[in-house]
Amino acid sequence: MVSSAGAPASPGHRLAAARRGRVAVATALRARSRRCDPAVFDDALAEAVVRDELVLLPPRQRFTVWSVAVRHRPISEVAADTGWSRSQVVRLLNAGLATITRWGRKSIPSA
Repeated sequence: MVSSAGAPASPGHRLAAARRGRVAVATALRARSRRCDPAVFDDALAEAVVRDELVLLPPRQRFTVWSVAVRHRPISEVAADTGWSRSQVVRLLNAGLATITRWGRKSIPSA
């Protein structure tokens, strides 16, 4: 990806652009969703945002969150399989979950 100035766009810039685009899509969907149950729409939107944020995580955080939070693997098992210490796995998990939570809340427009 190249910025308008011709320099490569930074990963942070790409993440910000992806999140801005998500907010715009979510806002448009909410405006068009008036005929559906708001609770069902909100649940579906929240799940989509969480999945999108998971994809945007750095690879080690994404792997750790997927392994522990989604596949329910024990931290000790992830540590043994990767060669990372338990504390590294916990830090990666906490950082990934914090990012998903922080950006997930900002990305869902209110009704």
